[in-house]
Amino acid sequence: MKKTLFLMFFLSSCMSAPQSAFQINPDMDVCLLNVGKIETISMMSHFDVLPHIENRLPISPEQAIIEWTKTHLRPSNTSQDMWIVVHKAEIIQTDLPDPHFFKLDEVNYTLNYEIEIQLRNQNQLIKKFPVSGTGFITMAKKASLSQKEKGWAWLIQKMLTHLKTKIQTDLKDVLISQN
Repeated sequence: MKKTLFLMFFLSSCMSAPQSAFQINPDMDVCLLNVGKIETISMMSHFDVLPHIENRLPISPEQAIIEWTKTHLRPSNTSQDMWIVVHKAEIIQTDLPDPHFFKLDEVNYTLNYEIEIQLRNQNQLIKKFPVSGTGFITMAKKASLSQKEKGWAWLIQKMLTHLKTKIQTDLKDVLISQN
């Protein structure tokens, strides 16, 4: 019995968990901003039923925004603060019928997001900039989990790229540098 348990433990410790295909490109530049503090605030309502699938992903679009903000935006020391307010970051799944056979053989995944960048001084709102958009990807219903994860990651990456572009264009007076 002890040998069997030891062998099972040894074999399970040698096996690695399967690698997820869900990877968001971490190669985006870090932005140094002329703000004292950067906060990410979620104002989202969470839905854990279809057609919403964002909470079934390895990382939700909302969590991706929070993590990206922590790793890619750096404050310097000023009295002005930046708030990234997430109002919506959802992925909706819609089954698409085959136009010839009226069966559901494709799935559309739509990412909708509404984010607001706020500049504040002692909690008083100075400026705000909306960042919103929609992206979608269509896949075969029989797509593998790996293929789906790559598609979802692509959608989230596009959203983060849009957020970064808005910071670079609308907040030029706050952007110090990028590396």
